[in-house]
Amino acid sequence: MSWISRHKLPVILSAVALLVIAVAVVVVTVFIQPKQHEEANYADATKRLDNAQKANEKAHDAFDAAIKQATDLHDQMAELPDTPKELLPAATLSKFTADVKDLSQAMTTSAPTAYTDLPKGDVTYAVATKALERARGGVNENTDFTKQATDAVLNTVTGVHGDLQDAASSVGDQAQSVLVANQGATDPVQTAFAASSDISTDGDTATLISALKAYIAAGKQVIAENAAHPVKVEDDEPEPAPTESASPAPSPTPTATATPSEQPAPAPSKAPAVEAKPKPVDHTPHVVANGQYVKSCSAPTTLFTQETTAGGTITINEESPYTYETYDTKNGYGVKVSACSAT
Repeated sequence: MSWISRHKLPVILSAVALLVIAVAVVVVTVFIQPKQHEEANYADATKRLDNAQKANEKAHDAFDAAIKQATDLHDQMAELPDTPKELLPAATLSKFTADVKDLSQAMTTSAPTAYTDLPKGDVTYAVATKALERARGGVNENTDFTKQATDAVLNTVTGVHGDLQDAASSVGDQAQSVLVANQGATDPVQTAFAASSDISTDGDTATLISALKAYIAAGKQVIAENAAHPVKVEDDEPEPAPTESASPAPSPTPTATATPSEQPAPAPSKAPAVEAKPKPVDHTPHVVANGQYVKSCSAPTTLFTQETTAGGTITINEESPYTYETYDTKNGYGVKVSACSAT
């Protein structure tokens, strides 16, 4: 038997084995490895979409919380624009009206909805992976839009908080004008009202609103009591002091003549006594107006009032345009300083 005959079968078997190995390599390279890679990409895309959806859900929760905050603030502030004009400056009431309107618009804002276009039915891993990536892009875009909407609502809330702080800082001076104009209220009511006007601007929004409402309620009571028992407020300009009339001078006594038959002229009668009048209190205002004093202007906003005893001096230092009026008090006089309106 020749060598070929002896080794023919082993050679054939070896060739077949090599062919099988080659086919296996081709199958792994062409089919199995790409499929495994596509499966890995699909799993990664699925995980990334899930993370994007969690972030989107968090953004929507924050938006819902901002909407609730704006809604609650709107309900708390709804009555502030109707505050009597005596209790708050006109500029403050205008701000409150605008704030309520802005909050009404903010609380009706809707967050955009994420758009996802996922494939339906059986598709390849490659097609499904691309669909997941597109969906993730849409979710991320929606998250950005939702955050922007949230920021807009919160900016409105922050602006309202600033207006409340400005209002709290102005009620102290405003209360002085109210007390001067409503002196018919009882002392306890006036005292409670004055205390309510001392509002700290450091509080949060709810605290500021609560303090302003307490101030408004106390102010309404002062005005109501004064209406029931009004007290006339003295004029700002002091009345001129009365002057005593001069006594008439007595007629000169005539000298006697040398004729004894003539009777001397009767002595002049005593001048009538002048009725004594009480000495007026010296209410003469002594005002030193420094800064941007304007003799006459439209001045609807009272900055403050200040009083002193008779003959005393009041010095005013204001950097913005202002004017003032004087008024009498029991022991002297006072001044009411008001801001000039912009022309």
